Amino acid sequence: MLQMLALRWFRRYKVFFLIGFLIVAAQIFLAYKLLKIPVSGSGSTEERDLSKRLYEKYVRKVAGGSNLSADDEDPGQQQQVQQRIPAGREPKKVESGGRTFLNVAELEFVVPCDIHSKETISAIHRAKSQECKRQIVDIACAIQSGRFYPKSLPNYCPSGDYVPSRSLGCFQDEKNFRILSGYYTNFKTTNSPKRCIQLCLQSGFLYGGVQYSSECFCGDEPPKASAKLPDSSCNMKCSGDPKEACGGYFTANVYETGIAKFSAQTTEITTKAGVEPARIVFLLTLNGRALRQVHRLLRTLYSPKHYYFIHIDSRQHYLYRELLKLEQHFPNIRLSRTRWSTIWGGASLLQMLLSCMEHLLREVPEWDWDFVLNLSESDFPVKTLDKLVRFLSANRGKNFVRSHGREVQRFIQKQGLDRTFVECDNHMWRIGDRVLPAGVQIDGGSDWICLSQDFARYVTTGDDLIRGLLVIFRQTILPAESFFHTVLRNSEFCNSYVDNNLHVTNWKRRLGCKCQYKQIVDWCGCSPNDFKPDDWAKLQGTESKQFYFARKFEPIINQEVILQLEEWVHGPYSADYPNLHSYWQNFYHYRDDPEDVATLGVAYSLLRINANAKFSAFQEPFRIRELNHFLERDRYRGFLIQYEASLVDGRTLTVETRIQPNISA
Repeated sequence: MLQMLALRWFRRYKVFFLIGFLIVAAQIFLAYKLLKIPVSGSGSTEERDLSKRLYEKYVRKVAGGSNLSADDEDPGQQQQVQQRIPAGREPKKVESGGRTFLNVAELEFVVPCDIHSKETISAIHRAKSQECKRQIVDIACAIQSGRFYPKSLPNYCPSGDYVPSRSLGCFQDEKNFRILSGYYTNFKTTNSPKRCIQLCLQSGFLYGGVQYSSECFCGDEPPKASAKLPDSSCNMKCSGDPKEACGGYFTANVYETGIAKFSAQTTEITTKAGVEPARIVFLLTLNGRALRQVHRLLRTLYSPKHYYFIHIDSRQHYLYRELLKLEQHFPNIRLSRTRWSTIWGGASLLQMLLSCMEHLLREVPEWDWDFVLNLSESDFPVKTLDKLVRFLSANRGKNFVRSHGREVQRFIQKQGLDRTFVECDNHMWRIGDRVLPAGVQIDGGSDWICLSQDFARYVTTGDDLIRGLLVIFRQTILPAESFFHTVLRNSEFCNSYVDNNLHVTNWKRRLGCKCQYKQIVDWCGCSPNDFKPDDWAKLQGTESKQFYFARKFEPIINQEVILQLEEWVHGPYSADYPNLHSYWQNFYHYRDDPEDVATLGVAYSLLRINANAKFSAFQEPFRIRELNHFLERDRYRGFLIQYEASLVDGRTLTVETRIQPNISA
């Protein structure tokens, strides 16, 4: 019965069966021809290699990209790999869903250790240059050996009568009224008095307490004497060290962390009679090509009584060349000859700042200054220079930084301070977790600072604290946002800390935190937003506060708000002031960008069209000198082309033409 039914179905649908058979046969034939599948072990080595490569590329899924495992490499590849790896140093595979391993075949150097971290391996494979790959490998191996990061660092901030790890005894705790209420965490398998004390010290608390084997509490107020219990009431073994006692059920062993209570310094508003006005070094760290805005900033800040030290990114040749002209006319303006290529979040930002401060102290001793204050082309004053000078004169010796205002452990995690980063190939590569050194408090916030000369000299001269922190912060994302704060909290300058960096910043987290820097850093970064006329109330609000600068401003985005701010601070411009509402910004110069063929091609074409239509006296433009964007009243009006042209009579002259886009309604 079943055979008859099957035969009937075959006769009815024989055409479809035939088509299906032909499709399967065609697939087998194509696979044989394209993949060169050897039959019964036949086939050349090249054919087998091609088949394997196609299989790896299109079929097999290997974690970490298209790299082959050691088992899949041909004998020639394995032999080359073995020549590069010392005996006993073959890379190990890390199992995590798929296989992740270090493909040493792409490295032109010996790997001196087994690298296990997936983040490190990923960074090595993604780095472009061999030099960068080697740098990542060297740092990763040094960290694995335990000889890279310091285990602990000294704390030179006066601590009064507090003694590190001094036991206060066993105390009764209550669920609703904790004796230490500043911070809490649970170390399920690693708790000990030492671990808890270090965490509390790192967070800036005076006391640490262990409870119920795995719990750690921190606080700034000592427990009441009435809550004291016999030591036998704290009898639970620590989850991380069974030889130690870690409290009990609502009982806690309490210890001093060894630091005194910290309070940021208050500031004076009025200057005492007879006090000399403070002298300021404005450290301008510039990038981009916004020359007109930099001139505007300098004009607003300039005084022969102060100093202006300018660092320009090493890639910005146009801006450097144009601003270098200022040195010929102003003896108190200097450009740094040591130039760094800095990226957002890069460790090079901190190195650049320290390099500039060191230059100020050693190379220009004739400059007699009290404070160094860093600014960028995106900053602009919200008060007059005289008001800033009076304020700083009343607060000599103090150091102005802005703290994060968050719980410290959360700040460490969100800031990535517990991760190791390596900067190379113009990228910050994350290569794994790390443990911060014991003995010091961690602080941070903003990288806009105003430091006294004594403190600037201290951070550039160095002692064990500075040298150790530099090891940490050279491998830290956004290091300038934490280095100076952390040094202040742990040095003899701790009592000069003022929680105010003199800036107001236009933060709009929902608009500015789009992880827009992933192409240059393995982290999700945020940037402040540009001030616009809609933000005017925030700028006006600085009048009654000790803010002297605002950021950020970009005139190519909106110049109206800068003009409004400038006239609010200094008074209105005259009605006939030339180009008051105009802005132009360079994007090509023949001395800097000779290879930009596409841009020049468009510019030459537009010039020819424009010349044929309006200027019959011109022949061919034979060299374009500059291209500038041009805006008027914050509306794009085309771009300016400056070029050398020949006339019909053989003469040459330099001409600038504005090419305006024809935008229909």
